Amino acid sequence: MEDNNAEVNDCNEEQIARTFLRERFLKLVTKLSGQQCKVKMYELTDVECKMKAFDPKFENVIVEDLKTPLPQIMQKSILRTNDIISMHFRVDKSFDL
Repeated sequence: MEDNNAEVNDCNEEQIARTFLRERFLKLVTKLSGQQCKVKMYELTDVECKMKAFDPKFENVIVEDLKTPLPQIMQKSILRTNDIISMHFRVDKSFDL
């Protein structure tokens, strides 16, 4: 019976940790909305944009003012997360979760 209690406690601790991390992740994504970012994509493409939101499944990123190697700026665009290697944001020290 003690083993069952230990398993339940382990599961509860893991669930609490997952909940905490998920909440912090969602706060981060919310705070990054509207922030300028540099996006490194496959096919050696680097773009700059203002990140607006992710779709619910995190398959796409909704962006504004997308600056590509082409001479025009796309006012609104969607980037597939499968095409993204990394996203770099510059935030100041007051950025807090």
